[in-house]
Amino acid sequence: MAGDEGGWQHLVIDVGPHVRGKQAVELIFRLQVDKDITDPPKQIVECFCYIDDVHLFGGTVKSGDFESDEGWIFECLPPSNMYSRLWSGEARSGKYCCVLGIGYSGKVKAGCYSQVKQSVPIRNP
Repeated sequence: MAGDEGGWQHLVIDVGPHVRGKQAVELIFRLQVDKDITDPPKQIVECFCYIDDVHLFGGTVKSGDFESDEGWIFECLPPSNMYSRLWSGEARSGKYCCVLGIGYSGKVKAGCYSQVKQSVPIRNP
């Protein structure tokens, strides 16, 4: 989702055709920088994406509520001041959610990304 103007959104996406016949899939949530992000003087630059309450019908997502990091792999590539982590205080439900972000007054080059991922077993009928 690009350019969201704020607030939580409930998204339902049918991924059935993409997982049919597979034993497992890699579920990835990524915040990617397409253009350099710089810090103009006396301005705050921030970029965050919050993820909470993930469910995959027909698959077993570990800690989809992000109350723990069980099953999730947190990565930032290439190494930069971007981050992926559990965050408290901005959760849609529960105590924690996942935040992918750059933070305040950050400078990040195009091509950097922050992500969480896990391999999810698929239960095919």
